[in-house]
Amino acid sequence: MKRIILSLLATSLAAGVQAQITLTSANVPVTAGTRIENQGDLSTPVPTRGANQTWNYGNMALTGSGNIPYNNSVNAQFPGAIEKPAAGELVPGWVYYYQAYLKGTSTNFGVVGHEVKLQRYSLAQFTGGANDSLIFQAQSYTLPATDTYLQFPATINSGWQTTHKHILNAQITVAMAMLNKAPMQRRSYVTLTDSVVGWGSMRVPVASLAGPYPSAPYQALMIKRVEVAVDSFYLNGAPASPLLLGPLGVTQGQIRRNNKYKFYRENAMQPLMVFDFGDNNFTTPQFIVSDNSVSIVGATTKEQAAKLPVQLYPNPTNSSTLTLAFAKPETGNWQLRLTDITGRETFVQTIKNAGAIKQTLALPAQLKNGLYSWQLLDQNGAVRNAGKLNVIR
Repeated sequence: MKRIILSLLATSLAAGVQAQITLTSANVPVTAGTRIENQGDLSTPVPTRGANQTWNYGNMALTGSGNIPYNNSVNAQFPGAIEKPAAGELVPGWVYYYQAYLKGTSTNFGVVGHEVKLQRYSLAQFTGGANDSLIFQAQSYTLPATDTYLQFPATINSGWQTTHKHILNAQITVAMAMLNKAPMQRRSYVTLTDSVVGWGSMRVPVASLAGPYPSAPYQALMIKRVEVAVDSFYLNGAPASPLLLGPLGVTQGQIRRNNKYKFYRENAMQPLMVFDFGDNNFTTPQFIVSDNSVSIVGATTKEQAAKLPVQLYPNPTNSSTLTLAFAKPETGNWQLRLTDITGRETFVQTIKNAGAIKQTLALPAQLKNGLYSWQLLDQNGAVRNAGKLNVIR
């Protein structure tokens, strides 16, 4: 499957001297919340495996972003789990949506089951029959073995493998084939092989009102995942005929492959970045996503040493403006950013010229009273100063 829905979670940073991390149940929290993921340009270079790598994707072009809700399970079949939205295909072009249920234990973290809600689709564009349809019944399925994203402890050269059977039920109506809500089932025998093939420091792009900018460096593990699924299709309880399956673009015993690189860090359950290669041999990404919950607060020691004196204060005669004053040592687009208490970016101002800077900045009319965090970033995304600002109008 080439549709990936990933989720995002606020995290803390691993900064300072670069060192390999070890991921355990203690530093991979499985919690509810809304996350944001960014979609990256597919011309982005493929990451290099190995120890002590520097994966700098902070300037990767973005093609989109979206919010992903992670909620506490209300499905009695998966108590204590976290559910997130996902998508798949029964056969090429027939997409269905489901909830994936995640759980963490002392030994692993991954998907324990799926829930498909009732969905109806017309097949007229495929079959030519005006009333032909495909119905996915409401169904929940517990995986016989956890689809393990991380096996603890995870560190360089760690590896794990999961095998399980997955069943998807549907009803199909095709008048030409004399099928009327005939039970259809796909049984997939899945093998998932994961191995930690690298560690190092990673930067990802942070989406903002003024365009993406580099995150702080995070210590991360690089995980190679190989997914292999062998499919069998059944109609009315018996193996489906090749005459039916052929026009659908599938065959009995077909093999589906999917290859990924996934990067994990401490204090987050979602990957920092994912390269999905589809069925090619880790050469050409089909989909790239990165975490947008990352921060630029954790600058490196060198960047922290370069902290600049900055004055930022409300204008005493005009409560809708701020005064910014500092000595900018170089040309290049620096940015002042304001975020509210939820971490949502509310204001961005670009500062281009070098020298003694003193600017009056107009605040957005919709900006509410309250306490805001501010950061001044240089053209490399390094934090040159930061603080708090109380807006009162």
